[in-house]
Amino acid sequence: MKIIGLICFLAIFSAVIGILVREQNPKFALFLGATASILFFTLAWQYISPVIRYFQSLIANTGQASLFEILLKALGIAVLISIVSELCRDLGENSLADKVDFCGKAVLFYLALPIFRQIFEIIGELLT
Repeated sequence: MKIIGLICFLAIFSAVIGILVREQNPKFALFLGATASILFFTLAWQYISPVIRYFQSLIANTGQASLFEILLKALGIAVLISIVSELCRDLGENSLADKVDFCGKAVLFYLALPIFRQIFEIIGELLT
């Protein structure tokens, strides 16, 4: 896959340029790093969007639409939280990144409540 080679090249190029620029202008180096992150997300989006469309078609064709919706939302939240927290770490805001991670986990736990509810209902039915 050519995209993997492109991603590796861009990552190494961005890292080298970032190191060279950081010595002269640290603020501009942060801007370059953030721009590279956005570029990588844009490259990844062309592979993520077909997966999302596939899951949406599964949701439409199954009787378990709510479970698929929860899983798809959880996946999206996990990816977004990961990107944002790593960007915070790149900017030197480790404490803020930890808070973002914690909030993301709290939201994921909240999203999982309907699944836990169904599991406990099934366990209750099996025990009675």
